[in-house]
Amino acid sequence: MLEKRDFMRRIVKGGYVSTKKDAKLITEAFLGTLHGILMDGEGVRFLGFGDFIVRTNKGGHMLKNPRTGKAAIVQPFPNPRFVPSQVLRRELRAARSETKV
Repeated sequence: MLEKRDFMRRIVKGGYVSTKKDAKLITEAFLGTLHGILMDGEGVRFLGFGDFIVRTNKGGHMLKNPRTGKAAIVQPFPNPRFVPSQVLRRELRAARSETKV
């Protein structure tokens, strides 16, 4: 798995920008904006890539602590998710099947 600095190096290596400083600026702007949108409870869709969304897990139901027998209410909480597009899924499956051959 790539780390952020490796990702920025690939941006420069790919010729999208000429300096690491520019790659850092673009990466930080993208991640900061995405973070803000998700924190607001909204989602982002990139056609052909996928969706970044926030789902709220079920809450409000009762659970019992098996050790103490005490009941507790489970509070709903937000859970960020990435859902790949059908295009990305097909491309990944195709690449996977090519490497197996």
